[in-house]
Amino acid sequence: MKKTTLIVFTSLLSAATLSASWTTFQLNNRLSYNSTAMAHLNDGRLVYAHDGSVSQQNTFGSSAMTSFTNAPTGAYSYVTSNGYLGVGGTFVEPTAPVYKFTATNTNSLFTSGGPIQNYVAVAYGTEILISGVNGATSEIGHYTAEGTYTSIITDVSTYSAGLALDGAGNLYVADNDDQRIYSFTAAQVTAAISGPALTIADGAFVTNLGVSGSLAVDSLGRLYAAGWQLSGIQVFDTNTSIAGSLTPYAENKNYVVSTFSDGTDDYVGWLNAAG
Repeated sequence: MKKTTLIVFTSLLSAATLSASWTTFQLNNRLSYNSTAMAHLNDGRLVYAHDGSVSQQNTFGSSAMTSFTNAPTGAYSYVTSNGYLGVGGTFVEPTAPVYKFTATNTNSLFTSGGPIQNYVAVAYGTEILISGVNGATSEIGHYTAEGTYTSIITDVSTYSAGLALDGAGNLYVADNDDQRIYSFTAAQVTAAISGPALTIADGAFVTNLGVSGSLAVDSLGRLYAAGWQLSGIQVFDTNTSIAGSLTPYAENKNYVVSTFSDGTDDYVGWLNAAG
């Protein structure tokens, strides 16, 4: 069976009206259901990783893609806008290579920093924050271009789940055990990198949207969540506490959401693997 995926970029969405203007395009079919990952460059262009192939969108809004010539083989767990690629990290294979590359250059080399627990990651300056299993439970860690890993939030849940950063550097973390979402201030994250580590209980409870697979947040404080537990995309406005849901493409549980920035505003994109 082939896999059909669709990527969508959203303008600033109102959780109250659940209406939006979308830029959408179809992605090429793939021959397997190996992990699919996406990120966005600062100009909004998609970086799409699936089944041993990493591609970069030629122009925003266009379906034309250019492949990275040196991408490593394997199933991908994540790709980030600042050039990190996780290969093979899942809850059954918690340690896997993390590759560093230049996300704007399709001829870039991919350099492995060694195996580390990793499931999903977000850009953090020139580094990344990773969600992955470490021992009996999952945690959030800080990972540098030199391959140095530091635990910053421990004992999050049994299995890893989504995380997202807003424009101010505040971190949102999903607990996969009960789908509760917590926030940590930028100051908390900075302090935890230098130690000691936090626990999920040190975060502020935000909401429970019933899903935990991926998170995103836009400039107006709307939190988006998607995952295997519910169909569509769940939305929560942190300013008004209004919640709702979107089904922008298909009525299925195959959505992945992510945040990207043009340097001024934070936007949200989604990918759907319809199958």
